[in-house]
Amino acid sequence: SFFKEIGPGAWAWTASPEFTLAKDGTQLIFSARYPEASSHYVAMYGVKPFVRIQLYGLDYNMDPGFEGYNASGYWFKRASGALYLKLKHKADTEIIRLFY
Repeated sequence: SFFKEIGPGAWAWTASPEFTLAKDGTQLIFSARYPEASSHYVAMYGVKPFVRIQLYGLDYNMDPGFEGYNASGYWFKRASGALYLKLKHKADTEIIRLFY
């Protein structure tokens, strides 16, 4: 649950043994630990609409078919605040940045 950091209804579902959140001004910074070279899926709920998202320090565009690619990506359901991510871990810990 990220109730304290983001608000009511904010939580994540992931297999990561460590999935943390830090706030920095107009950013939410999630840190996800998972085995390097593995595909890691994350479902987050209660996410407010953001201006942009970064994975691996790069801006990413939303793609509804992200799950089918051999690459990282995401899909955001604005009306419900659901964010679905796929990370191909290049390192043990990856950073997800949401900009507001």
